[in-house]
Amino acid sequence: MKKPIYFLLLFCAGLFSCRKDLELEVPGRTVSETPPPDSITPADFVAGVTNRYFPLIPGRTFRYVRKIASGADTVLRQVTVQVTHETRMIDGVNCMVVREVTQQDTTTLEEVVAYYAQDLGGTVWKFGEERKAFTAAVPDTRGSWLAGIDSARAGIKMHANPGAHLNELYYQEYALGVAEDQGLVHDTTRTAIVPFGTFPNCVRIHDSTALDATATTHQYYAAGIGLVQILNIGSTVITQLEAIDSIPAAVNIENLAFVPDTITVSPGSAVTWTNREDVPHTVTADDESFTSPRMQTGGTYTRTFTVPDTVPYHCSVHPSMKAVVLIR
Repeated sequence: MKKPIYFLLLFCAGLFSCRKDLELEVPGRTVSETPPPDSITPADFVAGVTNRYFPLIPGRTFRYVRKIASGADTVLRQVTVQVTHETRMIDGVNCMVVREVTQQDTTTLEEVVAYYAQDLGGTVWKFGEERKAFTAAVPDTRGSWLAGIDSARAGIKMHANPGAHLNELYYQEYALGVAEDQGLVHDTTRTAIVPFGTFPNCVRIHDSTALDATATTHQYYAAGIGLVQILNIGSTVITQLEAIDSIPAAVNIENLAFVPDTITVSPGSAVTWTNREDVPHTVTADDESFTSPRMQTGGTYTRTFTVPDTVPYHCSVHPSMKAVVLIR
């Protein structure tokens, strides 16, 4: 595993490569004067979040390690982020629910529940978060907000095409005096080296807030994965992706249909089909790159998908049966 100083040096190399946006490296110096829209049209949003750099697949769990260096000592904290199957209606939009827990050893330090939705153009919006920090007898809920309450507004979590918004400041959260995080896309070509792997061509986002000049980070997002690394500017705190829990994926064949007819999995995941009917079926890729044997009643077929892709398939016995696997 690389030493924390390596990542600080890597960051510094990127710091001095900046030119016009160099002033943004100074925490809190620049603040966007343009707030997010004050009204949301629910019809402009879709079900699910499939943004390339921030895909939310229900059931996927990310495990991060946060290293806090203090002199010769390093404190390790575990951050677990779970994309749930839950949804919640916020400001008229059905949002996905993501739960985050930070622990040190076995002690829970913080719990965060965040809400996201994607618009028709592919941009992901954050509709709020509910925070609990367990640093005292009574949980600290400062920083909690929900769009549509007390003039709070949804902010942009990830642009559909980050490269088209280089050096543009935007609000990620907008609840005045409570949550005012702002993002700025520095570049889309950074490489992040973390315990889970090496990720080239990451989107690097500068995150800051007018509420705390010291809370400034660089966040790295990898295609098909999402957040892989956070570097805290001006400190030795580094958060890195260690693991992604696999998602059991299953499709039933019943009533002359694949159920569900669309399934989303992460690269490296296996999908298992089970025939629940009294007639034979196959699982055959539309491009004929693979096909299963004819499955009789109770028969199964499993295939592992290794790279991001969209794989339409059908039953060769009953061609009207169609479905798709999304690898994101």
